[in-house]
Amino acid sequence: MRARHPDEPTPIATPVSGHELVVRPQAAPPGRGSTVAPTVACSSLRKVVRHTALFVPVALLTMLSGSCLITTDPEFNDPVQTAPFLVVDQATPDPRKIVVLQQADNGPLTFAGFVRSEDVGDDLEVRLLKDYGKPGSGGKPYVASSPGITVQPGTWGQGARPVSATWTDDELGLAPGCHRLTLMVSHKFADNGCPDDAGDYDAITWTVVRCAPEGCLPLDPEIPCLLTDEGEAALAACPPADAAPPESP
Repeated sequence: MRARHPDEPTPIATPVSGHELVVRPQAAPPGRGSTVAPTVACSSLRKVVRHTALFVPVALLTMLSGSCLITTDPEFNDPVQTAPFLVVDQATPDPRKIVVLQQADNGPLTFAGFVRSEDVGDDLEVRLLKDYGKPGSGGKPYVASSPGITVQPGTWGQGARPVSATWTDDELGLAPGCHRLTLMVSHKFADNGCPDDAGDYDAITWTVVRCAPEGCLPLDPEIPCLLTDEGEAALAACPPADAAPPESP
């Protein structure tokens, strides 16, 4: 009779069928000692069940044939915070169209969207910015802002959640002409009016035309909507964030 290698599966003859049930030794994980209970191969177990069907109660056969031993614990990773991502197609009013305000229109007018993010317990903040792109006081890349609105934390798996801010003429007065109103979302804003983390925000901008008493002036497509006091295109901005949706955590 040949000598059996220590790592070779140990055959065990069943008393009823004479077929062998193979027991395979399981290696011990590092740092946990060297003694680990062997695991039984499911295919061998099913062979034993088939050959002993006439001698074992049906209830026990059901338990044996439908079960396998799971020897490892599932691993769960902690969620990682993502930048907020605004779903442009669900924004209202439609940001692809010009919003026209008559001289008598004083608001309120709600600018809304849907945001998706993994917040890991941190609130989101929503602001409505007047003329984003035109330098304002204190080095801010906009003229004025509505007070921040807090949004409760959410998860990426929760899907898109509604966010909004409301414009009123008393709060963000608009002179006749072309303007921008921008809905910006971030986990935290810095003192300079931009998100504290340059990659932690998203924004949707609407073009808004305020009509004069004598009527609405037509827009010249060759002239930018928003100009600086020097007559140049208003291109001031917070450090750009990746506009692509973040991957699911």
